[in-house]
Formats: sequence, C-alpha cells, structure tokens
Amino acid sequence: MNHKKNYRLPALLVCLVLLLSGCSIKDPLFLANESRKDQISGPVSEQNEAVYDWQGQGILLITDAEETSNEAVNAIAALLYSLDSDKAYFAKSADRKLRPAELTYLFTAYTALQYIRPDTVVTVQKEALENVNGFDVIGLHEGDQVTAEDLLCGMLRGGADAARALALACAGSEEEFVSRMNAHTKACGCMDTSFANVIGRDDSDQYTTVYDVYLLMHRLARDTRFMKAFSADNEEITVQRAGLDTPIHLAPVQDAEGGIDVPAGLNMVGLLEGSSSQAGYCMSMITEDGAGKRSLMVILCAWSPSGMHDQAEELFKLEEN
Repeated sequence: MNHKKNYRLPALLVCLVLLLSGCSIKDPLFLANESRKDQISGPVSEQNEAVYDWQGQGILLITDAEETSNEAVNAIAALLYSLDSDKAYFAKSADRKLRPAELTYLFTAYTALQYIRPDTVVTVQKEALENVNGFDVIGLHEGDQVTAEDLLCGMLRGGADAARALALACAGSEEEFVSRMNAHTKACGCMDTSFANVIGRDDSDQYTTVYDVYLLMHRLARDTRFMKAFSADNEEITVQRAGLDTPIHLAPVQDAEGGIDVPAGLNMVGLLEGSSSQAGYCMSMITEDGAGKRSLMVILCAWSPSGMHDQAEELFKLEEN
C-alpha cells in the first residue's frame, strides 16, 4: 500500500522563492566542459569502475551553449535528450543544483547494482522500515524475504522502505551506502550532485542537476537489470512472508486521470516522479519511438503535478519537430 504525500502548497512556495531569487529562463546554460572530464575519478571503493569514454559513449558535451527558451516550460530546470545520439531537444538551467526528492532512487539503484545481484534474496530488517514518514512505501514487513530485483522494482515505484532495505543489504548501514553512492556518482561524472540519504529527504547536502541525471541515466538506460526494474509494465512483486508467497501490488507509474498524454508513436518505457517541500515536483521519464530510439526527459522543481505533466507534453512537441 502506498501512502501519498501532499506537498502542493509548500512546493508552490519553494518554486516561487527560487524563481524570485534569480533562477530564471535568462540564466546561462552550462552543460559540461573539459574540466568536468578532468575531475572524473577512476576506481571507486572495491569496484574497478572505469572512467567514461565521453565521446565514445555518445555523451553530449556542450560548451558555452545558449539556453533554450520556451515560456510554456516554467519549471526551474528541464531537459529533453536523445539517449541514442548527441541530440539535445531542450535544456533549461541544466546545471542548477536542486533537491531531487524521489529521483534519488535512480542513484540509489545505480549504486545498489554495483554491489548486489538481482537474484539475491534480502531479509528485510526493522531498520529499513524506520525514518520513512512522509514518503510512499510499498508495505514491506520486518522479516520479509524478497529478491533485490523486486526491491528495485518497488523502489522505482516510490517505495522508501524498499530503498532502505536495499541500502542495508548492500552496505550494512545507510550512512555507509550513502558514502558509496556519493563516490559512484562522482565516478559517473556527476560533479554537481550530493546525497545525505537514499530516499530523497530534503537536506542541505542532498542535491542534483538535470544534466547529472542525464549522465546517470545514459548509463542506466544501457543496463538491462535497471531497465527491467524501471519498466512501466511492472504491476506487482512477490515477497516471502511467514513462509508464504505474498504479492505486493505496485502503484501505476501515473494515475489514470491527470497523467502525461504521451503522443501517438511514442511508448512510455519508464517513469519516476517525486515531490517534497523543497524540491517541488520532479520527474524522469524514458520514451521510445517505433524505431526503438529512446529519449530522456527530466524536470526538476515544477509548480504542481498537473503543471509538470503539461510541461512534459510541451517538450514532446519539441521532439516531434
């Protein structure tokens, strides 16, 4: 069962404050330059994580770029990129540091996949169920036995209990997992991202940018383990509870009413949304066209869920053109 948050008024207020404080569509866009490449580290903890070959991997690097202007997109930051070419359809305030809310789960997933196999069976600890007040959960119980793959599925549908269960299984404590997550994040080239927790709770040390989300998703979109868990088609997971197989139904990626109207010819591969009093409303979505070409859309700090969905539909028009 999912417990929904209601941050509508606080989110509106924080977005207004950010806009008035100078983050406007007139801000210069700076995506990446040679200094960012120079800062990428090599091995991380026990993992021999290679430095990314930026050009070889098709990573989009833009220097001295002009910001895209579209008055219909009034979120603080937004981005629409092709994941299969070097084409950027839209970018606004791409290096603006903002609270990620539940988009944190993307980074939690990436880090977990460095340490645990999807078929590993995890026993849910009591600690995993603590400190999740105000967040959606999937309804895990202490002692549940569930595969890491199913925990990934549950987390990517907004399950804070699943995120904490994964972190504890991988690192023994959330603090140690966060330390590893920050190291792996930097190794991906995400130089404007920092985490203090694995669930997206607002904190002065919890921030990211739409460009850093792009860098991470460029990797994750090529990881079949992640894409299987991220799929919009997932409807339920199964846990072993008191010796019995117990299904847990996952919340749909979007409500039947008021969701994103995806244009004909595009398929929504996966969607993660989040919100908090400081983050406003945010989302990360992968779509695929009939030819198998995929695009990534990221929006941070929108004013409302409906407004965020409207802006997503405006961004689709840019891709069509």
